[in-house]
Amino acid sequence: DAAHHRGKFVFFHSCGQIVDIIGDLIEVGVDVLNLNQITIFDMEELARRFAGRVCFLCPVDLQRVLVRKDMKEIEALIVRMIELFGRPSGGFIGQVEEYQALGVPKEITDEVGCLFRLHGHY
Repeated sequence: DAAHHRGKFVFFHSCGQIVDIIGDLIEVGVDVLNLNQITIFDMEELARRFAGRVCFLCPVDLQRVLVRKDMKEIEALIVRMIELFGRPSGGFIGQVEEYQALGVPKEITDEVGCLFRLHGHY
């Protein structure tokens, strides 16, 4: 409430499986969920239960998808996240991180950003 009263948004970050507490997080006022390993979730269930109630801020899954450097797989995940979570209420924000520490070339990082912009309209 204190953050919202001051016009701020509340972000919650997790790299873990938190589906059992997402409803509680929304209830206490979390506006944005930053989930860096989205493929550990049943994404369809997550969307069914929470899309439009909270904004999802997610990169391409760092441990399961991005590290394989397969651009078709990366693009498919980007499209899927936007289709599942993109709503005028709540919504989806595609996150591009510094992936070079994972051995992902800058060219792929740049392409991820381009793909989020290309497909990121809903």
